[in-house]
Amino acid sequence: MDDDPHTLETLSELLGLEGAMVTTADSGEAALEAARQGEFDLAISDIAMPGMDGFELIMRLRELPHGRPWRAIALTGFGRPEEVAKSRAAGFDLHLNKPVSLEALNDAVASIRRR
Repeated sequence: MDDDPHTLETLSELLGLEGAMVTTADSGEAALEAARQGEFDLAISDIAMPGMDGFELIMRLRELPHGRPWRAIALTGFGRPEEVAKSRAAGFDLHLNKPVSLEALNDAVASIRRR
């Protein structure tokens, strides 16, 4: 989830080229609705979003009935140690800072998949 259409499209295309099936959402509510409608292995979300931020989103995703635990990566411009700790406390498994390289994103996704 990201509110920047260019970022959302670019990440979707890059992950798709790596073989991922990607569903995008441009808001927290849209991400929650997509999660209610489908099965997902991983959520990647920005933190700073209008309306529902990434912290609230991951907490609400984790409250949804789901066959297995949600895995989630925060992908954000907020990278201070206290912000990383807050993303972990909210329920994100990993925290990546923007801009992120495709290699770093692929490594993070692979790390989540191995868990």
